Amino acid sequence: MTDAARARGGRERAAGGDYGGVGPGKRFRARRPPGVGATGTAAQGRDTDVAGTTRTRTQTQTQTQAKAEPSKTIDLAVPANCELTRKAGGKLEFRFPERSGFLTAARWEFRDKKELVDYLARLLSLEVKGEGLRGTGVCYGKYERRGADGGRAFCFGDPLLDLITDPSGQLVLGGRRIDLAAIELQSPRYRAGGLRTIDLAPLSASLRDLQVAQAALGQGDFTLIEHTAEVVGLASTNPSQRDFYRNGRHLRFRAWKKRYVFYWSMGAEIETWGRDFSTARIESRYLDTVAGAFCHAVKLDSDSDTNDDYLDEYEWGVNAPQPLRVVSSCGTLWQGQTFGGQVEAGTACSEV
Repeated sequence: MTDAARARGGRERAAGGDYGGVGPGKRFRARRPPGVGATGTAAQGRDTDVAGTTRTRTQTQTQTQAKAEPSKTIDLAVPANCELTRKAGGKLEFRFPERSGFLTAARWEFRDKKELVDYLARLLSLEVKGEGLRGTGVCYGKYERRGADGGRAFCFGDPLLDLITDPSGQLVLGGRRIDLAAIELQSPRYRAGGLRTIDLAPLSASLRDLQVAQAALGQGDFTLIEHTAEVVGLASTNPSQRDFYRNGRHLRFRAWKKRYVFYWSMGAEIETWGRDFSTARIESRYLDTVAGAFCHAVKLDSDSDTNDDYLDEYEWGVNAPQPLRVVSSCGTLWQGQTFGGQVEAGTACSEV
């Protein structure tokens, strides 16, 4: 993808601020992704806040710019070819060049959690709140992680974890060695996407046939949502994932919620193999408990991209509280057709 294309992509439309900004009973009506049909199309050029007030994009941008500090380019001071920007409002934007992105670990030994939190705050130009950090991130494009010598290194697919663990995926905290890679590998379903070193393109036909056969027989954990001579679509029953296959190529929407001892992340991703998407957009609601099994949105966020093979939108925290659930609406224009759907991850609750 060219620099010009990347510059056009990724115009996030964030609604709401830090967690806790949405009260019970206030509903969020997500603006659907551009180019998406019945499952995702809405009037262009308008944003909706959590209270339902409609504003033009120009008004939204003007108000945001007046209240927030300007964007800042961050020098990671490690071998990498990613462009890292802290956007207005604190969002971290990681941009990797087309099919060549890489990142190298910076440091992985810390005396205690406080030193780790302070280190990340300095590295990423963030403000510590209480004793922890909490923020929003987005990745454009896939990448790999390398060791200091340029050799192979375990890659989490999460730039924050890849910056604070050794090449084997471990971190030393207070003299204790913590194997975060082992935690990442516990669940095959939730292995992170966006990895240059995991190319599913050669397996597209095999994966499609296996998923379709199991779904048709009522086995496995995927259900058919479409099966024609041109397109196959499946959704996981939990419901964190949707897969689409067309012309031997693969498109996946997926939501996740993870915790690694002191660090957590949750969000959604759009990933392709065999052909880049033309446009992609993710709109997410982060839910937390009101009372009992009831929950409401405490954070709303969205990100978009063009002419790429990977986009995610996520929340993260270090030594900080984690929301209960994420609900994300994903949409793409891919191979000339529109695809959309909702994916979710986390503890089930009744949204109010």
